Amino acid sequence: TYTLNSIVSNSTPPCSNTITGQSATLTINALPTASFTTSTPTVCENTPATINFTGTPGAEVTYSNGTSNASVTLNAGGTFALTTANLPDPNQSYTYTLVSVSSTTSGVTCTATLTGSVTIEVDENPAITTNPVGTTVCIGDPITLSVVATGANLNYQWVHSVNGNVGTNSPDFTIASPTNADAGDYTVIVSGSCGTPVTSGIATLSVNQPTIITTQPVASTTVCVGQPINLSVTATGVNLTYQWKRGTTVLTTQTTSTLNIPSATLADAGTYTCDIINPCDTVTTTNAVVIVNELPAITGQPQATTTICSGEGITLSVVATGTNLTYQWFLGA
Repeated sequence: TYTLNSIVSNSTPPCSNTITGQSATLTINALPTASFTTSTPTVCENTPATINFTGTPGAEVTYSNGTSNASVTLNAGGTFALTTANLPDPNQSYTYTLVSVSSTTSGVTCTATLTGSVTIEVDENPAITTNPVGTTVCIGDPITLSVVATGANLNYQWVHSVNGNVGTNSPDFTIASPTNADAGDYTVIVSGSCGTPVTSGIATLSVNQPTIITTQPVASTTVCVGQPINLSVTATGVNLTYQWKRGTTVLTTQTTSTLNIPSATLADAGTYTCDIINPCDTVTTTNAVVIVNELPAITGQPQATTTICSGEGITLSVVATGTNLTYQWFLGA
């Protein structure tokens, strides 16, 4: 408060007079203050954040969201909780910066420039970018199914169509030694700290069965030249193909479960086997020995006419080829 006590003239000599009852009061308002923090430095995509302002009660605080300015008014307690718009882009950081604060007291408005900022990160909802892919494996061969996903703090749950939840919390699911029980449809559920869980497409795992020979070819077969040779094998398995061999010679035309040679020759005699092939392995039958008997043929006839004396001996001979020949002579026509 300022009080006027007297007044003195600027004359010579100076004149003065006492003054009473004249005073003035000067009030100096403190500059307003404000600051802010966020209770949600990280939010999920397409959700809002909360920014908490504190400062001079009743003050108007101006801030920038990076593209434009906006203002809030602090309540009587000097606080204000701002809920932002939904923040959509997980690839972007959202920064809010204080600009100024102003407060009006006794008709006088005071303004102060502010500094300070808060940055809010946006976590992505879970999304699958690459689904697991089905495949066919052999029993005992390791297999890994994989999924590629984006999102924050991801968790993985693999699910088998029969066995239910399998595997560990990993984008990769490995079966070290598959069995028949592992065949089926697999999916993976991907969840995160944001959004709702998502489920992958189906990956079908097929496990090829081992080839089992249930009926071997006959161990020994004997035919005559010109007769057919028929050998057969019965086996179980998946996608089986057959290849017959005579010794080490591959019989390129004999590729079914039954070997058929319509008219045997001597060259067809030998030891036969059949390789049974599937995508996983090859099994071979036991040996099947084929004997081809030669047809009898006379190469030297007995002498057409022989004359002897009574009481003398007689010898007639014939020369023939063939297998396991026996002979029967006849007298007369």
